[in-house]
Order: sequence, then C-alpha cells, then structure tokens
Amino acid sequence: MKLHNLIPLRRFSVVGESMNPGYKPGERLLISPILLKFAPATQGDVVVIQHPLDAKKQLLKRVIGVPGDRVEGVDLGPEEYFVLGDNKGKSEDSRHFGKIKRDQILGKVWYKY
Repeated sequence: MKLHNLIPLRRFSVVGESMNPGYKPGERLLISPILLKFAPATQGDVVVIQHPLDAKKQLLKRVIGVPGDRVEGVDLGPEEYFVLGDNKGKSEDSRHFGKIKRDQILGKVWYKY
C-alpha cells in the first residue's frame, strides 16, 4: 500500500519569492489537509492558506503565532494564527492582512519536489 493512499494530498506550486530561500518559485509541494484534523498547526509549520482578502489566491507561509500567543502587539484568540513569509521584504502576510482563522489554513507542507 502506498502512503499517498493513506494521506490525502494536494499539489501546490510555489509562486513568488515570499518564502525564499527555503521555497523557490516553480518548486512543487504536496500539502496535507488531513494532518490539520489530527493536530493544529504549530509554530514553525509551513502551510498553504486561503488569502483572506482574495478568495482566488492561495499563499505559502510559515506559522509564527498560534492561539493564545501575542505577536507584534496582536493577541491571538481561539482558532487564530499569525503567518509570515520567510523573505519578509517580499511577503504579503499577517503584517498586511492581519491574523487568520484556522479554517483558512488549507494544509501543511508534507513534501517538496
């Protein structure tokens, strides 16, 4: 039995430079939505999120703050997260659109290829 039959995975292509140097434009990722059902995203996880201001866009970001944290003067309530790009100078992230809800996290990065 193959592992991908046990864990539903989605393909995602990196666009833009917000996660350089770890994730470069054109690289492809497998993300797992199901992993979030068993354990919430934690600090340091790289996730794909639904853009809070543009439903047509999905973004690759790193989780910096989790429920109960205070990040950059923002208190995070239940189900709220703060996400940033690794390349902060070229990233549209929680510094621009604010905290996100757990249901806006589409999946954790499982594999890069």
